[in-house]
Amino acid sequence: MHSFTSFALVAASLASVAQAHFQLQWPGARGAFVANDEVYFCGAHNNVTTNRTDFPLDGSGFVSIKSGHAPYTVGAIISLETDADAWEDFKNSSGGDQIAIAYRQVDNSGTYCVPFNPSSLNIAGIQDGANATIQVVYTGGDGNLYQCADVTFRTTVANLNSSVCTNSTGGDDHSHSSSVTGSTTASAPSTSQTANAAIPFDRWCCYHPWLCWYLRVSPVKTLKGLLLSLPYPCNAFQ
Repeated sequence: MHSFTSFALVAASLASVAQAHFQLQWPGARGAFVANDEVYFCGAHNNVTTNRTDFPLDGSGFVSIKSGHAPYTVGAIISLETDADAWEDFKNSSGGDQIAIAYRQVDNSGTYCVPFNPSSLNIAGIQDGANATIQVVYTGGDGNLYQCADVTFRTTVANLNSSVCTNSTGGDDHSHSSSVTGSTTASAPSTSQTANAAIPFDRWCCYHPWLCWYLRVSPVKTLKGLLLSLPYPCNAFQ
């Protein structure tokens, strides 16, 4: 009974750490949201949508996400390929990621919105009528997550209410006075890392110090095999 109880507690802790997901609110995401698929390129939606979102070039545009986890790091890369279906499409001439929105750490969960003016990027090809794909890159500490938005740039977009670009705190859908903070000095996550990268052991200790102690002293040998077989393995034993 003790072993079963311990197993249940560990399993619950694993689940709580591995549930850092986000949803792209605007522009509209490519394909339906599937939480488990966010670890893949464009959230596992490789094909460009035919229903692109008109995105303004006059500075009134924005990118908005909703996160149930905090803190996290978020930014965005961009491709001007008509069929952006591979990582190479988001690279610049030097082979690095073509950054659209600088990476920043956000300390609160809820809605987070970033004003985005594509014209300020000084990237060749950004003009009225051009197609592009914006890929949001998000990490809550347990690996990178991705969602894409296929857009068409327009000089202006009628009926776009930029006032909806507000931030909220907490896990609900209600508006709050914004106390969300973001730092553009956050380092960029590597978009080439494997989807099932191990969680650093010090992060486990940060979230669950009692769990770290238990894993160090537990005589339950089968626990090691279980942990190492999960998509997000605890690397305390490696």
